[in-house]
Amino acid sequence: MESENSILGTLSRQSHGAAAKRSRHYHCTQRETLLEAARQRGVYVPTACQQGVCGTCRIAKLSGEVLMEDLGGLTSEDKSAGYVLACCSRPQGDVLLDL
Repeated sequence: MESENSILGTLSRQSHGAAAKRSRHYHCTQRETLLEAARQRGVYVPTACQQGVCGTCRIAKLSGEVLMEDLGGLTSEDKSAGYVLACCSRPQGDVLLDL
């Protein structure tokens, strides 16, 4: 039986000049990419190639571990800053993202 992971997305929206943060919890399996999990739950993540090349689906991972099989879509600086590509990253436990 496959384990289920939690993805906690923090959505930022501008409201009366101040940033309002709202948290949402989503569950997904280790087989799902972060992009697949987001789409199935109605969360928009920009995307283009869906192969880990272009970097369009770059999102900030605030905590947790993912298995990312990218094809060069992130610079080493992006990776060091905590960015992952949603199209080719699979959660390896609970993950906190800034969506």
